[in-house]
Amino acid sequence: MAEALDLNLYPSCYNCLSWSDDGELAVAAGDAVHLQLPQWKPKYVHPLFKKEKSMPWTSTKVRTNIFTHQEWKVTLPTGRDEFSIGAEQSLSTVSQLAWSNQGLGLHRRCVLAVLTSNLLLSLYEADGQRRSWSRVCVVNKALEKYFESKGRPKSIGASRIRSFAWCPPLKNDARGEDDRADVRWGEQLLTIATDSNDVVLVRVKRNHSSKVFGWRYSIDVIGHIALGNLHRQYSLIPKGSLWADALSSKARIQNISCGPWSKTGDEQNGLKDSRLESHAMIALVLAGNLHLVNVHAGMSFQDGLTVSVEGHLTHNTTVLSSRVMKSINFTGLLQWIPVDETRVLLVSGYVGGRATLRFDQNAYVKSSMQREVDENNIIFHQRSFHDQGYNSMGTMYSQYNEPISGIVAPESSTTSHDTRTIYLTTLGRFSEATPLSTTGTLLEETLSKSQLPWLDQVERYRQRYSIQYELGDMSIVRTWGLATFDGWTAVAFTMHPGDVLEYTIKAEESTIILFTPPEPGAVFPKPADLSDERMTMKRDEVLNYLLSSVDRLQQSDLRSAKLIYSACPIKH
Repeated sequence: MAEALDLNLYPSCYNCLSWSDDGELAVAAGDAVHLQLPQWKPKYVHPLFKKEKSMPWTSTKVRTNIFTHQEWKVTLPTGRDEFSIGAEQSLSTVSQLAWSNQGLGLHRRCVLAVLTSNLLLSLYEADGQRRSWSRVCVVNKALEKYFESKGRPKSIGASRIRSFAWCPPLKNDARGEDDRADVRWGEQLLTIATDSNDVVLVRVKRNHSSKVFGWRYSIDVIGHIALGNLHRQYSLIPKGSLWADALSSKARIQNISCGPWSKTGDEQNGLKDSRLESHAMIALVLAGNLHLVNVHAGMSFQDGLTVSVEGHLTHNTTVLSSRVMKSINFTGLLQWIPVDETRVLLVSGYVGGRATLRFDQNAYVKSSMQREVDENNIIFHQRSFHDQGYNSMGTMYSQYNEPISGIVAPESSTTSHDTRTIYLTTLGRFSEATPLSTTGTLLEETLSKSQLPWLDQVERYRQRYSIQYELGDMSIVRTWGLATFDGWTAVAFTMHPGDVLEYTIKAEESTIILFTPPEPGAVFPKPADLSDERMTMKRDEVLNYLLSSVDRLQQSDLRSAKLIYSACPIKH
């Protein structure tokens, strides 16, 4: 197990961790995001920096509560149904964060999306230096322009963002022999839920032109659907009361998640004008009800460099039509997990438990296309978070009602589909580890519960905390988030007194992050080797490849000719 991190902060939201494909770990902490960047250890280190360079991480902090007037304009008072002093006077604390897939940012790296409590969604990337990060785009601006172009009456809620999720990359697998960006990295799409209960699908693309003014990224809305007219009724509240009507009118989309893409179109390989059709499903929670939205995305290739993406969203009314689903008060989190090539799993939290929807590949494709599906191919399963009885601070309980704070299913090159495990944690005592192959089936009820691999280490931290503050073992642990990278799992937790009021200052805030390997004896992922010897070797490989491509150079390809011309003096 890798060394634990002890950070001087308190998390500001559930699911506070996000681990990028580049190995960078982001932690949501109030008005800032703390980044833990993997550190490469050089051969020679000055004695003054020996302790700092010996750590596997280097840290930096990104302030997320500072906006210019162009990024966040002053909002004048409007009607009471839209105007909210909570957004205008909020401290802009981090309420959600997630890394994009590789290929979007500078040098094809990941981009960090951060949603703050003022309902603004910002994109961040490094400014050439690893420890210098800045805001490069505010997504809300694109939504405001889009709805104005559609002739919708001006509304503040249409441009405010309540939740978001990155979609899996939309790749052109039909041209696998090509090394173009749409083949290797794919198109990056973002699913957004607005304050008006609109679900918007946007395409995020980096601008390669060097502009002094304007954003580095372009946000193009490719499809949206309005869900404001859906029937909103909380299952736990009696119908017809004034309280129920008030809650229903103020219900907003809480969580959103996009499922994997399924290719259904005919590709015309070798032609310049071809089209690739893909389908997916978006899961969201609105007024305690779980809804599915079908996504149809089409990629068109006009020439060798231009790729256009069109999208269409429709509300799915076939999968979640049973009475059992309508009687559950869903809360989130939501997580789509591909089990293998033939099965897809949707995990959702509700008050006091979790629910799963298990699709086979044929049912998932048909459901995303709004076709009739055999009910036997979609398995719905509930599991309550309860024990026979446990004692907490002198009181006996049997039901855990704390919200889910993290859901992950680590995957690495050394683990197979049959041995993968789903880790689920709540803000309270309950947590579970379930084999992925049996999750969502009746078989999981017959299996004995397995212990999470980090519980023993967490218990040692809790006991140490109780001794330090003389609490007499009356202390509790709260888990705030999970993240996974290359089979490794990171878990963030805090410790608090259990039977007294807690008072602390900023200097005493502490969040522990533990790292669990995919298997015993696994080596912690190391960052890329940036030594001078390796850089020289890689540079020679690139130059040799460029100079060897002279025979394949076309007369009209001026860019490649300039590149080869520049490589000649460097090589010789």
